[in-house]
Amino acid sequence: MAYGTDTDCDPQKGNFLVSISGPICRTKSPIGTSSLLHQIRDAVVQDANDSEGTGSWANVQAVESHVPAPSLTAAHYLRIASSRIEQRIAVQRSIDSSTPTKVHTTEPERAETLRHLGHAVYLSTLMCFVQGLDVMERENDKEKWGINIPRVLEIWKAGCIIKSDAISEILQTSYAEGPHVHLLCKPQIAEEVKRHRPSLKKIVLQGIELDAHVPCLSATLEYLKYIGGIDLPTSFTEAQLDRFGAHGYDLKSEPARHLMKGKCSSDESTA
Repeated sequence: MAYGTDTDCDPQKGNFLVSISGPICRTKSPIGTSSLLHQIRDAVVQDANDSEGTGSWANVQAVESHVPAPSLTAAHYLRIASSRIEQRIAVQRSIDSSTPTKVHTTEPERAETLRHLGHAVYLSTLMCFVQGLDVMERENDKEKWGINIPRVLEIWKAGCIIKSDAISEILQTSYAEGPHVHLLCKPQIAEEVKRHRPSLKKIVLQGIELDAHVPCLSATLEYLKYIGGIDLPTSFTEAQLDRFGAHGYDLKSEPARHLMKGKCSSDESTA
């Protein structure tokens, strides 16, 4: 699937999960003429029988490493919630949970929405890689493992569930530009974000209006808002932490620094 103009390349080239998704959506049910997908129970078995490992490990490691990985977390929480089918039924009856609204669109409107959706899914996929690699890099530096990240990307391209050739190529190019710089500060990745973020925002807004389930897409949009935010509402959190725990705080008028403990305290200010 190519997005946008005729000069666009396919950003999902070599993406294993995308390549199997089309055939899944097109598979007809052996009973009747509807899609098989619409007849499959919406409960992820791995999270129902506690056999899931990778998703849980990734999220636990992200938290322990103090690395934000909200796209990975939101996607996994949806799976966890899905596995408790009896509870979902009970909660739906209790609070009358909303269900996605069906809309009727013209063919041009449908094509436009699918184009934006393609951009949004691609950007969210790219950010999942960025977040996961951020966790790997943090632990690699901390534990002195000596992991060669570009080599890891090559291994993934050779065949695995997260195989995504186009994204791997972008990441390898970015790593070749030099280490110790966050991936979102790499020019090619930054351009990808700027190019596809408007579509991501549009799809998230449409999803909210229609009560569609877009946890990973919305988490990715929020991630892009706060990972580069320079005036976050966490100043209030910092003030609360100092008030009840004397953790200290820095002032915006002071030079930015690596934080260990804030230099100021509410004890030194007027309550």
